[in-house]
Amino acid sequence: MAQMVGGETPGVRVRAYADSDRNTVVELWRACGLIVPQNDPVRDIARKAAYQPGLFLVAEEGGSLVGVAMAGYEGHRGWIYYLGVAPDRRRRGIGRLLVRESERRLAAFGCPKVNLMVRESNDAVRAFYERLGYARDAVTCMGRRLVDDTLPSEAPPVPSGDPGVRIRPYRLKDAQALYDAAVESCDHVYPWLSWCHPGYAIEESMEWLQHSKGAWATGSEFVFGIVDDDDRMLGGCGLNRLDGPHHTANLGYWVRASALGRGVATQAVRQLVAFAFGETSLQRLEIVASVENRASCRVAERSGAIPEGIAHGRLSVHGLQHDAAIYAFVRSVHGRT
Repeated sequence: MAQMVGGETPGVRVRAYADSDRNTVVELWRACGLIVPQNDPVRDIARKAAYQPGLFLVAEEGGSLVGVAMAGYEGHRGWIYYLGVAPDRRRRGIGRLLVRESERRLAAFGCPKVNLMVRESNDAVRAFYERLGYARDAVTCMGRRLVDDTLPSEAPPVPSGDPGVRIRPYRLKDAQALYDAAVESCDHVYPWLSWCHPGYAIEESMEWLQHSKGAWATGSEFVFGIVDDDDRMLGGCGLNRLDGPHHTANLGYWVRASALGRGVATQAVRQLVAFAFGETSLQRLEIVASVENRASCRVAERSGAIPEGIAHGRLSVHGLQHDAAIYAFVRSVHGRT
């Protein structure tokens, strides 16, 4: 629910960012001169929406989005950045509202101090923060980019604690490798996942890779290839059917025929859970597998998922209803491991 903050700016409310705000936020940042080539605003929005989304704030007035601010807390210091107010709504306390609400939410995390960065040439913004009690620290700000937003989107690999198996976001150049893995695996994957069907074509691999790239950009799905130390494609896994209000997602996986029996899926699932609870706001991940798919059920059990029972007629596979075993990973249990 949106929350009214403060009383100095009647009619303005500050609330958490919603997916429907994206285009308006980008346009507001552009109007404020906050967009630079090395920072892709759409990618920055997707990153923030997936991590501490409650610290991504917008201000509304009369149904219009008039301000935006991002904040973050890494356990030592809090930060405020990407603060902008529509040029025709400035000097009315909207920026102050966004800063104070960011501070309030950071304090709720136990954050002891808030930092921010202002370009040396931006005298007006520096004066704004000084009026709110911020002072120049005797430090030198240094930085190094880990992802170049001027290049095509490609998220970094997820670190693996298991030699020989790691997960990483798919790349467009994976089309042939994905196709080869799928064709090899049709006999054991198709009974449970209809996408891996007889006659599977490389064009389908290309379409899937384009889809996964777009899904990463919007934060609607997080799909990974499973690879070995030589980057050979071993299968795939991912999080889909994200339910934002309830912070839940479906977790799925498959492994190519020549990699079966080596614990590949179990290692991949553990890495995927670490990603979900370390890099997103998801609270619950569900594995839904046909009770007849014993291999998939064993992976869920060996990965440490909580068995929650049988949902009768839960799955439709090739037109037939199947009872499904339900397993769950929950942040309060698995997020500490």
